[in-house]
Amino acid sequence: MPGTGRGVRPPGPIVRIRCWPGRIARGGNPLPLLICRTCPRYDTRRAGQFCRDLQHHLNEEADRAGIDLRSVQCLGGCPVDGVAAVDEPGKARVRFSGLRPEHAAALVEAVRAYAESDSGEPDDWEVPDPLASRISSVTLKRLPRSAA
Repeated sequence: MPGTGRGVRPPGPIVRIRCWPGRIARGGNPLPLLICRTCPRYDTRRAGQFCRDLQHHLNEEADRAGIDLRSVQCLGGCPVDGVAAVDEPGKARVRFSGLRPEHAAALVEAVRAYAESDSGEPDDWEVPDPLASRISSVTLKRLPRSAA
């Protein structure tokens, strides 16, 4: 609303991000799946639709698998929309681009396999076939400098 300092509510239903404390990854955190909430960014009429559609396809399966669906600002996959990533502290972030809601089951498999890996790098876990060609970035984390 103009003048109130509050933004305008985006179109579509409000999606609640859920976290299941009883289902956790080895590091003690819920299994995270980051989903770009701005895709497709350059199509103003459909902006944000990818996130809503993917969450709709993932809700029940993510609940059973203990996956924390995290709707985040741009993951940097533009201009190829349909972006999601797996990420955990101390592990590589693996970003997928060109995804569609039909990739939901493969994403659940990817989150599980990623969570069991030590480094998060794709060579360290089995990337599901439908996602293997959609890896658009692998970002390695810097480790803290040891006190020498």
